[in-house]
Amino acid sequence: MIVFVAPLVFSLPVQAQAPSDREIERLEEEERQRKARTRAAGKATERRPVEGAGDITFQDVLDDPDNLELNFRYAKAQIDSGNLTGAAATLERMLLIDPELAEIRVYYGLVLFRLDSLGEAERILEEALKLPLGGGLRQEAERYLAEIAQRKKRFRAFVQLSLGSHYDWNRNAASNMGANLVLDSRLDLEEEDRRQYDWATVGSLRGEFSYDLGFQAPHKLIGSFTYYHDDQVGIEDLDTKAGTISGGLKLVFPWATVTPTAFHTLTSLSHERYYRGRGARLRAERRIGDIEVHATGQYTHTKYDVLFESTSSKLRSGHRWDWETGAAYNLTPAHRLTATYRHIASRAKVNYLEYNAHEADFGHTWLTGSGQFLLTSLGYRRALYRDNDSAVSAKRRNDNRLRARVTYGMPLRTAIDFKGVPEDLKDATDGWIWTLSAEVLQQYSNIINYQYQNRRFQTMLMKRWDF
Repeated sequence: MIVFVAPLVFSLPVQAQAPSDREIERLEEEERQRKARTRAAGKATERRPVEGAGDITFQDVLDDPDNLELNFRYAKAQIDSGNLTGAAATLERMLLIDPELAEIRVYYGLVLFRLDSLGEAERILEEALKLPLGGGLRQEAERYLAEIAQRKKRFRAFVQLSLGSHYDWNRNAASNMGANLVLDSRLDLEEEDRRQYDWATVGSLRGEFSYDLGFQAPHKLIGSFTYYHDDQVGIEDLDTKAGTISGGLKLVFPWATVTPTAFHTLTSLSHERYYRGRGARLRAERRIGDIEVHATGQYTHTKYDVLFESTSSKLRSGHRWDWETGAAYNLTPAHRLTATYRHIASRAKVNYLEYNAHEADFGHTWLTGSGQFLLTSLGYRRALYRDNDSAVSAKRRNDNRLRARVTYGMPLRTAIDFKGVPEDLKDATDGWIWTLSAEVLQQYSNIINYQYQNRRFQTMLMKRWDF
């Protein structure tokens, strides 16, 4: 029997691993990163007006209580430290001394806005616009008035567009050993299936809406859609398109905010329909002191279609359960720490494609000033498969993966705000955020077919429109 098997093994073409769940995992990770960038950009933009506080203490104010400039710097320091109530009191005291201080009135309105006192903030900012204001302060006042008007709407929606490009050092996730196992025999990869680098153009369009149901508690009807397009320059087999729609409720109770939703996802790979997933998600979140905690449960019915490059992909169809819990802590108004644990149970038509995975992610957001931010994250994933793939090895597969990422973002206007650039061009960049990202991924496996590493560099532009 060995006489017949050996020639068969060594005559098999040895290729890099075919498209698999790693592409779906990558899309899920991209979605998490888009949300992180969006949140950080929003928070960084919100903090822009409070810069220039300096190192001022209350004792400094007591030593010179009539010094309005000192009081103003102290109010900014209070805002920077997160003491919005104290800042409001300081600014209000200054306005009692001189109601015509236009800049102070604008800052007071912004603080009231952040304290969610929308009616009073609107009145203060409208009064400020009647006073002489510099162009920058006037724009800030008008921007916050527009935001207040948005928040008062019963129906709210936004659309966010992201455009960019990324480079992958090992886009096809080829084994870094230069070989694969076939029936436990180690065979060299074909040259065209070794590590390949590639560039891609990337775009995504995301929209969300909410409708206040009119109850005393702010319960809402919610919905969203996302379209993602990844067009590879060289490896067209990994061209990706994905779309997701979801809808549900956001229920606000005194003890927690609970969000039940249903969703449907469709993904194409290599210009062929590859994956469909539909299911339901339940998320609960609440604040406990200075810590925000959340828990999520999700069920997905998964269906994979046959690809030209992977005729066995349909065997991955089945069911998937995700459980996630996490916490976020604002160390200071400029520094936010997050930690998340996720458990995934994926079931398929064959045991060797079924696995249980454990994931842990740790993140840090730093709002560095002037609308800029820095995101860093470190993730670990361990996947244990239920059975061995006899065509590959007698061993059951288990993987360990590390992922480190850093993202820097800034307003596009800041990047081009220097002499010689026409004002019309600067104005056209308002609202656009530019991000640069670098990522290192290393996956270890007891089977060399799945042991690989990758380095990714990405640049993106994104802008949000509210309705």
